[in-house]
Amino acid sequence: MVPERYNGVGERMFEQQQFMSECAKNSENIQRLHELKRQFDAVIEDRKVDLAKGLQGELERQLALVHRKFFPELDQIVESEQTALGHFFGEEVKVPLPPAEITSKRFKRWKELGFELHYFPAKKVSAENSFSGQREKVDGLLYRAMKEGKLEPDSDEMRGEWVLVDTRDVPVCTPRPGFGGGWVFNEYKDDFLKDLDKTLSWRQKLPSRHRSQFSWEQLQDQETKNKFADFLKVRQVHPNQITLPRAVEWNYLVNEFFPWWTNEEKHISEWLEDRYEGNRCLVMEDGGGLIVRIDPGKNPGHIGFRLVIRFSQK
Repeated sequence: MVPERYNGVGERMFEQQQFMSECAKNSENIQRLHELKRQFDAVIEDRKVDLAKGLQGELERQLALVHRKFFPELDQIVESEQTALGHFFGEEVKVPLPPAEITSKRFKRWKELGFELHYFPAKKVSAENSFSGQREKVDGLLYRAMKEGKLEPDSDEMRGEWVLVDTRDVPVCTPRPGFGGGWVFNEYKDDFLKDLDKTLSWRQKLPSRHRSQFSWEQLQDQETKNKFADFLKVRQVHPNQITLPRAVEWNYLVNEFFPWWTNEEKHISEWLEDRYEGNRCLVMEDGGGLIVRIDPGKNPGHIGFRLVIRFSQK
């Protein structure tokens, strides 16, 4: 509470003093980190492993304190993820703090653009597992293809990583009027692609401003990924970490957060990251079933996509 003797300019000075005091505290924390890092480097050079482990633990604890200071939503996010994972797997799942590169400012910007932070634990979602929160099961095609060696052997596993997920709902695909039939792919609501395209020069334009015009191969292109990274302020992320959701991750997200992604009445499919035997990939159909796309270099006009940005766990 501001003392009564402060008013007008005086009140502003009081606020500035509070701000400077907070900065001084943060400066002390940062100096403490630098000193711990210096000690850590010294013991590593002397190969004192046990002492190094102790300093590493203290360094991580101090980093967490600083991270929480500048990211007040942090504990709430971690608690929310632990609750969701506990509900899905039917057991307690430990969730680490997000990497320090995820700041409060970036978090708020991503939220405005329709993205959310979520955590994928290092857990297997195999055909034999039956989790209490898994109302929608993973399509059996995934497990059959794994057994036949047509998908990566870890295709039924989540990998222990914080991710940024594009949350927007899928649009409705409406019948095309007139002779010939087919479907009209409507736009995703508040699609960030439009704003992104406006920030690029004509030489750098995206393949399309419409998601149904992107092929799977175009979404694997490093130049396209770099444009996504710049716009989302995740330039420190390697292009390989800007992906599509994998089938097993999609299943978790649909069960716990976004059940409307699988509305079969909308007649929309979406690309998945999973590569299928050679130059093919998986596609998630509107009802939650998997199909194999023979030609990922083309989009038939009814396949959309959503991004998943993966943050390194150090």
